[in-house]
Amino acid sequence: MKFKFSPYIAIQVKEHEKAVDFYKRVLGMEFVESKGNDTYLNKDGINFVFEDNPNSNKVFLNLR
Repeated sequence: MKFKFSPYIAIQVKEHEKAVDFYKRVLGMEFVESKGNDTYLNKDGINFVFEDNPNSNKVFLNLR
């Protein structure tokens, strides 16, 4: 089976506001939108979704 990378990465974070601030300010990601507990950022064509989840720190990759 062959996998192809999809440009979407979801990250669950414990401190949502601090995490989003860090990725925007330090790593230069651009704000796209916020929906519910999720904040969408983009960097060089890669889409990142930061999910506010105080009980977890997980990263999800979308493979096709």
